[in-house]
Amino acid sequence: LTVKSTGSHLFSLNYLTPKLPIEIDLSGAYYRKVGTSNKYFILSRQLRQRLNNELSPSGELLDIVPDTIFFFLSNLITKKVPVIPDLTINYKKQYFLYDSIKTEPSTVEITGPAALIDTIKSIKTKGKSLSDLSSTKTITLDIIHPVKHKNVRYNTQEVNITIPVEKYTETVINIPVKAIADNPDIK
Repeated sequence: LTVKSTGSHLFSLNYLTPKLPIEIDLSGAYYRKVGTSNKYFILSRQLRQRLNNELSPSGELLDIVPDTIFFFLSNLITKKVPVIPDLTINYKKQYFLYDSIKTEPSTVEITGPAALIDTIKSIKTKGKSLSDLSSTKTITLDIIHPVKHKNVRYNTQEVNITIPVEKYTETVINIPVKAIADNPDIK
């Protein structure tokens, strides 16, 4: 952008103001598609008035370079993927897992551009080690975001995991066996 303003205002813009991107609502702008791809473009001159509004009253926009801005648009999709707990479990002597580990919720909904989330097949939790388990335990673990992007959203940030544990007992039982046979030669 080329801007005309007072020296103090330009000094402030250049040295004292953080360089943050300017966000512009393009909902009313006319943009065109390039071929059959998701690539679009808009002529910079269409943005002149909107950019002028972003500048303080003491500034005037003189020029925008480049004269054409290219961008990609993609449809948002939502998909459900299973949660896979990352657990290392050691049980106390004579204790064991007596049923499957339960995760609540068992799935996570991810919403975002198809190009970013279409390859995600599952979500892992942060790792956790548990030692000397001797009773059923429920823990809460954060999920790991496989894609960190401002346009990707997850419907939950954590899951509850229940690990059912039971005592294993072993005993020896002697059962007498009596053979019954019609043949006297069998003993």
